[in-house]
Amino acid sequence: MNEAQSTEGIQAVPAPARRGPPHRVKRVRHAEPQHDAGAEPLDSDQAEGGSPAGARYRLTITRHGAKLLDIDNGVGGCKPLIDALRYEGLIPEDDPGTIELIFRQRKVKAADRGTEILIETL
Repeated sequence: MNEAQSTEGIQAVPAPARRGPPHRVKRVRHAEPQHDAGAEPLDSDQAEGGSPAGARYRLTITRHGAKLLDIDNGVGGCKPLIDALRYEGLIPEDDPGTIELIFRQRKVKAADRGTEILIETL
């Protein structure tokens, strides 16, 4: 800020208080792998840029909210959550060659809001 500008008369305004309890993750669970007797496992060439071992995961995120979101807002809002799962090592990568993403939402009472995450090895 140069000398011509002044901060006189400017006040900091606190952010409005958030209503209700903070959003919480209800549960994160890994499902047992489902083996198809006739299917061959993917190798790294077939994974299209997936994890080095070619492992594939189905990531199902179920949002339990007091109101339903537009689908583009719901799926777009999953990005920080998916990145956090990757940073914590729950999934190796978040690219389309590694994960299959399923987003669901259910309308519930405000007290029952939360997020359910299911990670399945394919």
